[in-house]
Amino acid sequence: SPFELSGGEKRRVAIAGIIAIKPQVLILDEPTAGLDPQGSVSMMKLFEGLNKQGTTIIMVTHDMDLVLEYADHVIVMKDGCIAKECSPIELFSSSDYEELSLDYPHVFEFAKMLQTKGFNIDLEKVKNIDSLADQIKKVGIKNMNNISIGRYVPYNSKIHKLDPRLKLFAMILFMVEIFIRFDVGNAYMDFIMYGI
Repeated sequence: SPFELSGGEKRRVAIAGIIAIKPQVLILDEPTAGLDPQGSVSMMKLFEGLNKQGTTIIMVTHDMDLVLEYADHVIVMKDGCIAKECSPIELFSSSDYEELSLDYPHVFEFAKMLQTKGFNIDLEKVKNIDSLADQIKKVGIKNMNNISIGRYVPYNSKIHKLDPRLKLFAMILFMVEIFIRFDVGNAYMDFIMYGI
């Protein structure tokens, strides 16, 4: 019975009906609203596949993580007018970004924080956690003995507002740094309160 379907299942059925008519343009309004993380990922992968097959996707969203990962072109609306039109990386790197009243994508904010700690990360290549991990691997943690991700992070730091997956990622990086320092035989190790 259709009444027994979950919200996500109802949405998938509705989208399947639309996809069946093979539209040239698909307009999505908050496509992942109300979906669990796994449902959001599978829904966006579906739209990404449709886009690769030639369907134009227009997505209306407040989720800047989706914009960073999936959008090619961005139009920001403010007070009913176009405030900015650019690529995602231009948007998130612009000096007037905060005036637009948008949150930074979590992974982008974390990548920028790593840059301030000395990681030479190419922000243009950061779209999601996997691409950030690739950038960190490319930089190479072992060659950065003067960098310490594990320094004390005050409780009111922005990192505490990050997606739980990014917090876990930060903790993993911290542990990797500790193991590397121990492994290379340094006589000291930073004993630090780490606020993640």
